[in-house]
Amino acid sequence: MIAHTQKQFKDSLKWKELDSLTIERRLVVLGVRSLDYYIELNNNQRMTIDTYAQLNAFNVRYIAQLEGLNAGLSEELTEQLRAKKKWRNATLLIGGANVIFLTSFFLSR
Repeated sequence: MIAHTQKQFKDSLKWKELDSLTIERRLVVLGVRSLDYYIELNNNQRMTIDTYAQLNAFNVRYIAQLEGLNAGLSEELTEQLRAKKKWRNATLLIGGANVIFLTSFFLSR
């Protein structure tokens, strides 16, 4: 019976060695899987970054286009304001001249 128990003990030691070996193998497989997972996450992040970089470049071009359009509109508005000021000044001068003319005309009668 003791021999049988010793044999079981030796067998259990072998199983423990095998179990530790399988645990190591499991850890290696788990490490490889987690590495694959992180590589896949990295690729997804890189694709997302590339997408945002393209979107950012598009937005930069669009903003530059809008700034150019804004500068053109601002220049056009400035020219229109100058023209309005010129017409207003001309209207004031003509109105003033008409007032002076009509006043002198009615006073001379």
